[in-house]
Amino acid sequence: MSFIFIEKNCSTITQPDNGTVTSSDPSYTVDSVVTFTCNNGFNLTIPENTTCTVNATWEPAPPDPNIDMYGFMEICKGMSDS
Repeated sequence: MSFIFIEKNCSTITQPDNGTVTSSDPSYTVDSVVTFTCNNGFNLTIPENTTCTVNATWEPAPPDPNIDMYGFMEICKGMSDS
């Protein structure tokens, strides 16, 4: 019996407004870690890191970009916006 390994990749994570996304692997393969950082004057509102799992999902799951674009979830919130 032989096995074929099919590599799964996690979905692309978009750059947040007023911040950046860096990845340990730009292909977003299993065990890749993505780190969110915010520009000066902005605070991160989600966990700093997320990891691509063997199921090709991010854990913890980052916010849905469709929600972000409508302003329901700001990844980087201005310090004066509280």
